[in-house]
Order: sequence, then C-alpha cells, then structure tokens
Amino acid sequence: MVLLFAGHTAIHLCKTCRDTHNLDPVLSRLCVQGGLKMSTQQPQMSNVLNLPPDWHGVDFQSVFDAIQIAHDPEALRGLVIQFENSTYTDKDGIEQPDLQTLGEYDPETHEIILNIYALHDAEFTLLHEIGHYIDHQILNTPRTVNKHLYASEIEKLALPFLEAIESSRPYLIRLRDLAPQLSPSNLSLRERLGWWNQQQEEKNEYHSIGEAILQLTSVECDALFEWVDGGDVPPQPIKDRITSLLNKSQRDALGRLNWRAYLGFNFEWFARAYAQLVAQDAPSTMLKAQLQSAIDGDHSQAVTHQNTPHGYPQQWKIDEFKPIGTALQQWFIAAGYGPD
Repeated sequence: MVLLFAGHTAIHLCKTCRDTHNLDPVLSRLCVQGGLKMSTQQPQMSNVLNLPPDWHGVDFQSVFDAIQIAHDPEALRGLVIQFENSTYTDKDGIEQPDLQTLGEYDPETHEIILNIYALHDAEFTLLHEIGHYIDHQILNTPRTVNKHLYASEIEKLALPFLEAIESSRPYLIRLRDLAPQLSPSNLSLRERLGWWNQQQEEKNEYHSIGEAILQLTSVECDALFEWVDGGDVPPQPIKDRITSLLNKSQRDALGRLNWRAYLGFNFEWFARAYAQLVAQDAPSTMLKAQLQSAIDGDHSQAVTHQNTPHGYPQQWKIDEFKPIGTALQQWFIAAGYGPD
C-alpha cells in the first residue's frame, strides 16, 4: 500500500568496491569497469537497514537474504522500517484496531510501516512495501523530489516490464471487468486506461459524484476518500457535509472505483511483481510458502474490501510470471543494481 495524494484525491514507491558500501553506486560501477576485483563479502543487514529494536517476530534476515539474490542490497541502504499499532474510528466514534492494513510505504518520509495488528505473512508484505520504496527512491533517474512520481510511471526503462504486465492474466482480468467491450490487443497500456477513464467520466453516476466532490474542500475531500477506502469515519461536521452531497450508494460506488483504480497504478503492479521476484528464489521456505499461499488463494484475502464485491488476482502463477520477472531483473541490471 502507498499513501498517495493526488490533488484533492487521497487514494489510499575500492580497496574492493564491496568494502566501501558508502560509495555512490555510480562510483562503485566505475570501479568494476576499471577492472578492480569485487569482494564476495556480502553487506550485513544491520549496516543497510534501519530497523527498530523490537522486530515483533518478523524475520527480517530471511527477507534480506532473499533480496541479496534478486539484486544489489545497496539499493536499500538507509531504509527505515517501523512498526505501529494502526487503528481506525468506527461509526460510533470508537477507535478500533485496524486488521486490514498490513503495511504501507510513506512517500513523504520514505519509511515503511508494518501494522502490529496484522503481521500475518509480514515478510511478504514487507517485500511489497520495499518494492514501493525502490520504485519511488532508487530506480528514478534522475531522482525526483516529487513525492507522487515513481519510476514505473515515468521511466523509459520500465516499458519492457509494463509490456509484460499488460499481457498477464491479472491485468487482463481487471481490464475485462473495467472495460469489457475493449479488445486488449488494440491499445497500449496508457491508451487502455485513458479509454476506460473517459468511459467512466461519461457515466452519469460518476459524473454526479464528481460534481459533488468539486463542492468539497480539500480537507473534506481527503476525509471522504479515507472513509470510502475503509479508513476513519470523518468528524461529525465533515461527515454531515459529505452525506448531504453524496448518498450511501454514491459513496459505495466511489469506494469501488477508488480501490480498483488503485490496483491499476503502475507502482502497484511493480510492488507486487517485486515481492514475487524476490520471494520465488528466496532461500527461505517461509517466504516461498507465503508467495504460494498468495497464488493459491488468488490473493482473495488481500484484496477483500468492504466496498468491493469481488477481488482481482494480485499475484501471478509461477509460469505466467516468468516474462515479468525477467523484465524486472533486466531493469535492475540496466539501472546498475543487478545481483552480484
């Protein structure tokens, strides 16, 4: 999950070269090109990740070991991972434990937060959030200060990866549901999504919702999207303002649209592909089991949402993932973060 705010819309990213991990990756690559021998010594997790004292049973070492096989772990140097007790406010105004949000990447602080109340399959969740971090902070060239931009949205190196995504079963199932009359072979990824957005804008239901949203302030709009995405119920004055403009049927429709739109962002496809790439070749049987569980269950639990009548497959079967994994690995190598 990524915290993303777009406008008013909240849609809840060398002696030996190896011995000098503090060197800029560009300098490290220059050392390799100059013929200096790379050390086989791998960096220690404690020297790369900034972890809290209490790990709450999460096996960070297995995650780190798996990452070292997939790509250069130097990409994660300085990454901060924290835990918090995530909560939400129910309809009676009572704060309750949030059992749905597993984790999130904050593009403003560049930190990953794991929810203590929902640590089942926490290692696979962590890989997903690390995927957001890499997409947002590492693969962008040049680095952007815009918190909304991810490499998977703007980088030319992402195109082979996105083309592989377009041909995959989870993408096509989602596309078929959102745009059943569209032939997937006729249009590119961006054209397809643009076509679908245009169709939705022409529907009276969503047009009326849009007209109502335009009457909300920025604070009210943020509260609305937090609410329909399963988050906190707004304070009473804001709730009254929202309900005066949007009835329950309209709010539910907005929640469905909001969630489905989120699943279609390039950065969300990237994070899910990254988690699968790392987990599939992990030394840890635990990570492989968590990936297989996600595949076998079609990730129905992960996409269950109070406003969504059905879920979309969130991971790929092993065989169908091969072209996606290959494209992602080639992207890492082209960006200078290939495995040793």
